[in-house]
Amino acid sequence: MELVSPGCVSIDAAREAYDKALQFSTKIGDDLKSAIITSNLCVAELHRGDFVSAVALGQRAVAIASNALTPRSVAIHLNLASALLMGGDREAAERAVAAAERAIRSERSWTTNMEFLLGYACFALESGNVTLALQLTESAERLAWRKERAVPNAGLFDKLRVYRLVHTSGPDSARPLVLECQQKYRGRHPFFYLDSVACGAWLDRLSLGRYTAESESALKLFDKLGARGLRAILVAQGILV
Repeated sequence: MELVSPGCVSIDAAREAYDKALQFSTKIGDDLKSAIITSNLCVAELHRGDFVSAVALGQRAVAIASNALTPRSVAIHLNLASALLMGGDREAAERAVAAAERAIRSERSWTTNMEFLLGYACFALESGNVTLALQLTESAERLAWRKERAVPNAGLFDKLRVYRLVHTSGPDSARPLVLECQQKYRGRHPFFYLDSVACGAWLDRLSLGRYTAESESALKLFDKLGARGLRAILVAQGILV
């Protein structure tokens, strides 16, 4: 799943920036950029918690992408799948995933394969299929070996790495990675940072049976940034409660 621009300090700011970018891409008739920007708008609404708008934008992105030979159609379909799932339409969400699976057959680049594995693993977590999510994450880690710095959507990759590490080695083994991610994303990418904050709170709950006062305070950032939907996604993934 794509995330909003690292330069944006809130989802509303991201929405405004994407709206302006879409106006320009539409004006010049660039279907490729318009599809990508519309899909990013879908994710912005998804993270804000407006699942109805997210679905509408995701469907629009898919329609625009059908007019362009875009290498991003895999991510576009998976973004729509997540919006549909969080909006309660599981059957349509699974159809969107199937469309992404069909698209990946003709998009054999390393980047698109990574996007597929990460996006599908995220969807699997939201669907409650932990086994599939762990398998996909393992595949993503193997594919990314020695290319970790080039992974698209690094924040999602790190979150999934934490998730798998907890399940294979326990919460204590994942703590150094979580702290590394928090340091890496703090002040640089607010929504990747939110994922790392959620992972830290998850480790506290697994180890102590509760959130620490520090985690409780850090989780307030979700409200500050207007990320109610992102928090709902993390709840669906079993990371937050």
